[in-house]
Amino acid sequence: MSSISVVIPTYNRAAWLPATVESVLQQTRPADEILIVDDGSRDDTETVCRGFPAPVRYVRQANAGVSAARNRGVREASGEWIAFLDSDDLWDAAKLEVQEAAHAAAPEAGWSITECVLVDGGGRPVEGEDGLASAVPVFRQNGCTSREWFARALREVAVESAAERHAAFAGDAYGLLFHGNVVLPSAAMVRRGLFLESGGFDEALRVAEDTEFFHRLAAAAPVAVVMSPLLRWRVGHEERLTAGANTRDMVLNALLSNERAGRLRAPLSPAEEEARRLGRQRLLLRMAYLHLSLMEQREARTAVMHAWREGAAVSGRSVGILGGSLLPTSMLRGLHLLKRVLNG
Repeated sequence: MSSISVVIPTYNRAAWLPATVESVLQQTRPADEILIVDDGSRDDTETVCRGFPAPVRYVRQANAGVSAARNRGVREASGEWIAFLDSDDLWDAAKLEVQEAAHAAAPEAGWSITECVLVDGGGRPVEGEDGLASAVPVFRQNGCTSREWFARALREVAVESAAERHAAFAGDAYGLLFHGNVVLPSAAMVRRGLFLESGGFDEALRVAEDTEFFHRLAAAAPVAVVMSPLLRWRVGHEERLTAGANTRDMVLNALLSNERAGRLRAPLSPAEEEARRLGRQRLLLRMAYLHLSLMEQREARTAVMHAWREGAAVSGRSVGILGGSLLPTSMLRGLHLLKRVLNG
């Protein structure tokens, strides 16, 4: 593999950046270039970044969102490969070395991802969490582990790196991604030419931009998936783009992604069309539940009926949402309060 540039978009994360950058500087396969793209931070991010050693480079832009920051980083980068890392996440020291070996084992792959460990604000593993299976809902919805999920559509490959043998899969993930996104940007490494050919991240999307981009990438090139948890994905703080306040826009943008992805290959295979349909139904029901949790009963009812018209099963969950939408507002509010109490 040729040179690797690391792109770190950041916005008001001065407190997190030192640990994030240090996890890159400690890589057993050193990055050739580390670009921090400051998306208009108002804290002391610039001062913190000026203290980092080479090969760290600081780039500042007016606030335009994480998609624009990542795209700016790729434009500024000189490496043949781009590894993304959000400014509150951390890498295992062998991450770049293992991903480089994965691409050597699966040279057809134009991009790769790894498993992860969920960590708290102090960087400690979150008890009871299970990597990607806890980070994204796809695996729970389909009753399988992440390894079983990737094995359904991809071929297994052995990756020898960092004095270890790493399980991995490679192949076409386009159909799988209709069921839901499984890619954390901080786990991804992409051939720069492929990134540019694919058009980069959609800068109009402020959340779920990764869902839309990586499905587009999957339509263009095979992926390699390393099952070793080489990313420490920080959770549990309100500033994450995946925080609850962004849920509505995340679901809407995921629906948009489903629609766009369905047009990337024509015609879809029967399996791809079925995955697209099931993925859309799940998103509609998720939107219905969100409306209900926000006391938007009419909208919840409309979303459930929409999902049923598109073929969603009349399940206990969907019937429960419809029933909740028909309750008096005071009773529904009381049920929400009881749920919060029971959940602690």
